[in-house]
Amino acid sequence: MPSGTRYRVPEDVLGALERVFGQSDLDRIEVIYRPLYVRSHLICIGGRCGSVTRPRRIYTNIDESVFFTLDLHVLHEYYHVVQQWGRERMTRSGYLLASGRREREACDFAALNLERYRRYRRELRDRLGHGRAGPVFRT
Repeated sequence: MPSGTRYRVPEDVLGALERVFGQSDLDRIEVIYRPLYVRSHLICIGGRCGSVTRPRRIYTNIDESVFFTLDLHVLHEYYHVVQQWGRERMTRSGYLLASGRREREACDFAALNLERYRRYRRELRDRLGHGRAGPVFRT
């Protein structure tokens, strides 16, 4: 599979995700810009813009400057990768057989954890002295 552009996950996003999911190795998950690959998958469900997940990867057709500002979407996609592909060891056929349930689980998780995730991001930005000025990256 050809590679795409790998996004740099802002530190406040990564830190908040690690707190929400209760694990500290989420930096191993790659977010990759692959617009044609993603569109070819989303077209099957009538979508045009979004993301597709695989183990340890989120493929997206959303620009990097926008992707990490979409808190609900970020939580939803990371849930697929961390919980379903990771902890539950979901397979592609397993996803296809239960896609409706898998999507509902991700939507429910994102909605339930959205405010907590946003609070963690704010706390991290404040602690690092970055306020709301923009994304914060690990150096």
